[in-house]
Amino acid sequence: MADLPRPTVLLDIVEEHFEELDILWAQRESVVFAPDWYLSNLAIHEERCDAHLAGLRLSGGHAVDVAEPALAGTDPHTVTAAAMTLLDFAEAELDELVIKAFTEGADEVREGIRLALRHGKIARLTSALARLAAEGEPPVRVAAMDVIGFHRMQPPQNLEAFMSTLDEDLRAAMVPVLGRFDGPWTRNMLDHAFESQDPSRHRQALETSVRTRVPGLDAACRVLATRTDNPSPTAMEFLGVLGSPDDLTLLERGLGMESLAQGAARGLGALGDPRGVPLLIEAMKEHSLAPFALAAFLRITAATGVEADAGTPPPADVDEDEADLHEALALPDPEKVETWWRANKGKFKSMKSWQDGAALPDTWGRAVNQFPLETRRDFYLRLRAGGEGRLPDVELEQRAGKQAAAFTD
Repeated sequence: MADLPRPTVLLDIVEEHFEELDILWAQRESVVFAPDWYLSNLAIHEERCDAHLAGLRLSGGHAVDVAEPALAGTDPHTVTAAAMTLLDFAEAELDELVIKAFTEGADEVREGIRLALRHGKIARLTSALARLAAEGEPPVRVAAMDVIGFHRMQPPQNLEAFMSTLDEDLRAAMVPVLGRFDGPWTRNMLDHAFESQDPSRHRQALETSVRTRVPGLDAACRVLATRTDNPSPTAMEFLGVLGSPDDLTLLERGLGMESLAQGAARGLGALGDPRGVPLLIEAMKEHSLAPFALAAFLRITAATGVEADAGTPPPADVDEDEADLHEALALPDPEKVETWWRANKGKFKSMKSWQDGAALPDTWGRAVNQFPLETRRDFYLRLRAGGEGRLPDVELEQRAGKQAAAFTD
């Protein structure tokens, strides 16, 4: 194994650095598009991750002793921390260890290493990753393509033929990859993705359709959201992301349909049209829709002091332990909401899209950083779907520093 120094350290501290890197990076992945996190919050969080990684680096061989066995773990986030630690030493033997585990390990091992390779310095591994993306077992090829696509490396040849050989789960994993490779992707592939019962697959297919500029995406969303058989709340929500005020009536209609109501509420929040706010206030009177209508209202207005004293209660059919783990959603206080809106609605002009209490800019620039991560992502997709050609070629899942630097002004 790599001949690394072994300075005098407290081994408990080395293990603590590793455990904190594991926990913090898992948190980072869960908040990267959160509605209540900003790029500045993400940057601070990543600095904490980097501080623990630096502590591991200074621990030399002791850190390898902790990370190497964790590379074969069953928790993908622990594997991510292990791979980050080993790759950070930039030692050929440790690189080979990571690539071997990536190639031969279980699915959870490959998933954890995939995330580490996304965010690591991989220049010395590009040849190996390009080879894995072009040959080998399908799960390895898909994961390797995810990494090289994330780093904007060139895709392997014959992607369309490769897609035809995959099972449904691997085809789904390839959907975001095709978005980064600019295809191949078609309207038929979008429709096929919507045959899945998993809403997350629907959202990813729509984002890939934006990246590959599928023509008539807004019309496709309207069809998917209003089809007689299994109308899609995800497609309804995405109409708000695309940002056409013409869809306000359709979103209002969706609020009145049980299967579409939550998607319609989220769509109104993403749309940010002040004319939708009274619709959301009315929807807050519907018990099952109230927390989602409130969340959309807050996304647009950034109102404060309008929540009820208690949030959503745990389901009645859960035991005491499950009830203790219940994460309550905020509920509105209707009187406070209406009072706040009467006092503040004059500043919200209908010709603008409003998010977090401020009007969205017309173009991508540094001003976007004042908005939550969820809004930044959706605004990026809106501009790209609208044909904006000067957007930064940066994945919005990238490190905060890379995102902050990717501007044209």
